[in-house]
Amino acid sequence: MKSKLIEKFIKYNKENDDDMIEIIYNKILNMGFPLIEKNKTEYIITFIYLDNFSNEIAVVGSFPGFELKKQKLIRVSNTNFWYKSYKVDEPINFTYGFVKNFNKESFNINEIVKDPNNKNSIKVHQSKDTILNLSTVEMLL
Repeated sequence: MKSKLIEKFIKYNKENDDDMIEIIYNKILNMGFPLIEKNKTEYIITFIYLDNFSNEIAVVGSFPGFELKKQKLIRVSNTNFWYKSYKVDEPINFTYGFVKNFNKESFNINEIVKDPNNKNSIKVHQSKDTILNLSTVEMLL
């Protein structure tokens, strides 16, 4: 299950169609991060991260959870574009962030970084010394 826009982005990337890649990419940017698309019966939420230097990236949070192996983003060949899509039946509100360059099943909570392309965030005080800066999403209910 992929978003329609991500499918088009991958198709045009394989075809080396730079003009169409730019059109789709700009459409994604204008829709915001994470990318949320609605069809007749469900929503597709696609987390996107732009990064040239990481070996692995996973999304974690109140949605979709905290299992790194199941939440690894997929890198589109020859790009800095990473993504992972999820399907939900109803609108949901959630917090999330990304963990980069992990090579284990667990991670330190301080390794979570907020989505640099989502201006909506919240600071969560985990303890006296641990403050998380997470991205937030509020889907209209």
